[in-house]
Amino acid sequence: MRAERWQRLEAIFQSALDCAPRNRAAWLDTACGGDLELRGEVDALLAAHETGDFDFTRAAFGEALRVLEQRTARVQEGQRIGPYRIVRELGRGGMSRVYLAARADQAFEKQVAIKIVERGLDSEEVRRRFESERHILARLDHPHIVRIIDGGTTPDGLPFIVMDYVEGQPIDQYCDARALDVDALLRLFQGVCAAVHYAHQHLVIHRDIKPANVLVTSEGVPRLLDFGIAKLLAAEAGPSEATRTVLRRLTPEYASPEQVRGEALTTASDVYSLGVLLYRLLCRASPYRAEASAANALERAICDEQPERPSVAVAQAERPAAGEATRDRLRRRLAGDLDNIVLMALRKEPQRRYASVEQFSQDIGRYLAKLPVMARADTAGYRASRFLARHRIGVAASAAMILLLITGVVGTSWQARVARAERTRAQQQFNDVRRLATSFLFEFNTSIQNLPGATPARKLLVQRALEYLSKLAQQSQGDRSLQRELAEAYLKVGDLQGNPYEPNLGDTQGAADSYRKALLISAALTEADRNDAQAQRYLARSHQSLGEVLPLLGKPSDGATELRAAAKLFEQLLNRTPQDRDLRVLLADCYQSLGDLLGHGGLQNLGDRAGALDSYGKAQAVFDAMAAENPADQKARGGAAVMRIRIGDMRQAEGDLDAALENYRGALQRAQSLAAEDPANDRFRRMLALSYRKLADLDSQRGEFGEALQNARNAVEINRVLAAADPDNAQASANFALSLTTLADLQSKTGDPAGALNEYRQANAILEKLSAAAPGNLFTRGALAESLVATGSLLARLGRVGEARTLTTRGMAIARELASLPAATPDELNRYAQILLTCQPAELRDSARALRIAEQAVAKSGGHDPRSLHVLEEARRQLASVSGSLRQ
Repeated sequence: MRAERWQRLEAIFQSALDCAPRNRAAWLDTACGGDLELRGEVDALLAAHETGDFDFTRAAFGEALRVLEQRTARVQEGQRIGPYRIVRELGRGGMSRVYLAARADQAFEKQVAIKIVERGLDSEEVRRRFESERHILARLDHPHIVRIIDGGTTPDGLPFIVMDYVEGQPIDQYCDARALDVDALLRLFQGVCAAVHYAHQHLVIHRDIKPANVLVTSEGVPRLLDFGIAKLLAAEAGPSEATRTVLRRLTPEYASPEQVRGEALTTASDVYSLGVLLYRLLCRASPYRAEASAANALERAICDEQPERPSVAVAQAERPAAGEATRDRLRRRLAGDLDNIVLMALRKEPQRRYASVEQFSQDIGRYLAKLPVMARADTAGYRASRFLARHRIGVAASAAMILLLITGVVGTSWQARVARAERTRAQQQFNDVRRLATSFLFEFNTSIQNLPGATPARKLLVQRALEYLSKLAQQSQGDRSLQRELAEAYLKVGDLQGNPYEPNLGDTQGAADSYRKALLISAALTEADRNDAQAQRYLARSHQSLGEVLPLLGKPSDGATELRAAAKLFEQLLNRTPQDRDLRVLLADCYQSLGDLLGHGGLQNLGDRAGALDSYGKAQAVFDAMAAENPADQKARGGAAVMRIRIGDMRQAEGDLDAALENYRGALQRAQSLAAEDPANDRFRRMLALSYRKLADLDSQRGEFGEALQNARNAVEINRVLAAADPDNAQASANFALSLTTLADLQSKTGDPAGALNEYRQANAILEKLSAAAPGNLFTRGALAESLVATGSLLARLGRVGEARTLTTRGMAIARELASLPAATPDELNRYAQILLTCQPAELRDSARALRIAEQAVAKSGGHDPRSLHVLEEARRQLASVSGSLRQ
């Protein structure tokens, strides 16, 4: 190595060590000035420094470089790798090189691309990443995604992947070289969206979408490549990923705000990166005014700066061979819908972007078809403009005809009578359609509510209902009767979308949105007429329903506020009509939901066990009184059974096992009676399964494992049938998973590890799917964390340490994420603390951390929660034990 290059390398390396890890990659891009060889050498030195391979003092630097040069020797042209012969190098990235290769065994002629880990960077962590990429590509088979052909290890131990060789240009160069118009560019971009959406359907986030990773063939086919930093949805990275710059391979200019901040990523991050890509393709400019080389400024811009509208940016961008007239035409083309489409994908908050890449692509399709787009407010004037754009000739002809007709009938008296008659008929038709649609939504939903296998019908019902309600809401101004129907309809749609107390589709955020619409409508009706009891009832129901879903979105305190407002309104209404059965049921249900949120262990809660017991007691009193008045009232009897389960949970948490057993048996007796009366009612069968599961858990705690196993198997079989009959029902799937984990826990305790492992794996698969479909549902993610850790503990006992470590690490990462949320509940904190306490071998660091988390849980619960106090005592005991062992 020449002296001047040695000096430059040393200077860059030493400066990189002083650079903050989060800014280091962007700084190196600037410092190395496009010299890929130099950049690779610096990266390798940094990797060796961070893994402790060398002590990089100045005296040792020359020796380190000598070893580095030996370790980074390239694969030579003509070298054989498996059945392939290296032709030439195609390029390199931070951790690997890519070579063009051809079959060397004459079996058939084919050129391929071979990606090989850089010598010297083949650490365990890098190998794990490389294997992850190979695993991810192997599960993806799409015409717009580069296909994996083979994989293995070179003779000297370097992992490699064999992929299709894509001979093409980066998408931005392809568009520039062919001067694609806007329509052709958008259709090409839709192909990229199709590839990313396909990856998302297979639970893969790409995380590095940029022009260089989208090659377009000469036939105009885009191919997505480089899944080197992709991840599986719900998979949690270990600590090293967040801290080691050499592995944090993102492209800052195309990264989402949450990616820059190092937060948990969802498919919304890829939506953002696609938005940046589309912005650059349309404008030939970045959405950010900061330079990519100025790392800090760029990161601030990504997180805080609102991008200019593409129509504004394009006026300032340099476009090859684009005169002022061409530039002005493009500006007018981008103004309006395309501005809104791109900026919706680039919103800083993930939840405000397009809900999926498919939705993003569909909006582009609507723009190309001159239809109204989702990214723009759906006003009458806007819809009319889109209609005119689609039908210019027809509209012009129609306008001429209308003008002739108007001219011909001006002054005729009979025209007014005809118009009035037409309006009357139109109003009658509208009322008929309104009654039909409302009847379908309310009555059909009620008829299928408790039927197993009805989820596909619910999906169709929600889809059609939302379309109908959107149109109806535009015509409801001034019509109080219609507004009442809208409020009730949005409540029913929200229940179908994601209410945890009803069979639902798992769309928690969609449910919250529908409930908010119902709340706005009913609040306006109540404000306009304080004596409108029906509007007040809808208002109370809106508060209650919103309070039931907010905890699952990480807002338990907001949920409690909504539920208390609902209970107060229901109490006021019931004081006026004490015998109103529906109001009594609504009030009791509201008490139950409030109790669950205050202190029930099965949901996100605030740790107020005393408050929970008080609410449950009020609900049970209402249901018991109704059941005594009318023994045929199944709703009251079912409610009384559920309240006994809830109170049993509270007593079990307090250590009063006899009181818990009495309540659980009372619930089981009522559930058995109801299920026998109506065997097709899946609500009663869910209640029966829950009773069995609770008894199994209690029997296990009492040491009665025979009865516990039988009760657990009863719960599993009932839930298995319900989940199989309705596979799209998120509630049924979650119940099945929870009963599987209960049975697995018991099998693990009673000497059946094989059976336990089978049940755990089934539960994990279900919870993974539910969590991926609704990543905002904190209850599902918490259940997944516990199940993964339990599976890992069992595998460790069986000597399968590698598998155990993988599952335990993922479960711990999810639990840590939930416990670190600002609105983390005592149960979430306790869960994380207990997982830390189960780590084996017990380490001082984990024990001390568990103690701090347990102290937070006790503080949040007011110091009276039995479970929090128990976990705190266990943490103190383990910390003392570990400290004593270390002193010895």
